[in-house]
Amino acid sequence: MSIRIHALAKELNVPSKELIDFINQRKDKYGLEIKTSSNAIAPLYAEEIAADYKAMATAANEAPKEEPEAKEESAPTTYTVIESNDGDSKDDSNKEESKISKLFSTKGLI
Repeated sequence: MSIRIHALAKELNVPSKELIDFINQRKDKYGLEIKTSSNAIAPLYAEEIAADYKAMATAANEAPKEEPEAKEESAPTTYTVIESNDGDSKDDSNKEESKISKLFSTKGLI
């Protein structure tokens, strides 16, 4: 008597789609191409697939998980405002714009 993919997936506690992908990735081993969860397979294939899937799941759980690298905290960037004493009599807003332009141009931002 054959077993349907959705029944095998239920036994393994996995979504049918995941089991179908698992089987189709190993076409050369099983000689099967599964298209839907209602496809049926022989019990011998079901036992072998279940054993392989459990082994794969166990290996994936036991694999050491890499911890994300800790981000280095860098010192805050400080900016220096360069003032110009060019002798011009500009109003305050033009002087402020000039200071900002010089600041960004020295940092390569303009």
